[in-house]
Amino acid sequence: MHKPIVIALFNQAGGVGKTTLTQNLGYHLSQKKYRVLLVDLDPQASLTSFMGLEPSDLPTTIYHSLVREEPLRDT
Repeated sequence: MHKPIVIALFNQAGGVGKTTLTQNLGYHLSQKKYRVLLVDLDPQASLTSFMGLEPSDLPTTIYHSLVREEPLRDT
């Protein structure tokens, strides 16, 4: 088994392509058969929306874990 690699993309400035880069990097790594986990910590949930999910329709989000200190569960 290979050791996991963590890639973090961040920048305080808006409109610099963080979400687009993250989405495309995740997609292309998955096409090369890598297991990919994308974590959207943006309050606007842009990556979540770009991935075809509606944040308001999700029963739990990272917000529940970080702010309300509720455990995340597999849904």
